Amino acid sequence: MHDDLNIDLVFPIRDDVSAGLMCVKAELLYDAGIINASELNVVIGRAAAIIDQAEGTKSRQTIGNQNLGGP
Repeated sequence: MHDDLNIDLVFPIRDDVSAGLMCVKAELLYDAGIINASELNVVIGRAAAIIDQAEGTKSRQTIGNQNLGGP
């Protein structure tokens, strides 16, 4: 990618859905030779952190909603 481009502007990651989309976008741009491997890894790493955070929030919400009394 060009040095004057901001990776946060090219790959906006705001939630787990946009994180997944930016992974696909980054992989396609890498395959096309537009970004290099280190830039791909940065995007994948940022996306993984957001997805892990979202999954942790969802699992904590699920734990609170479980019926512990059984069927």
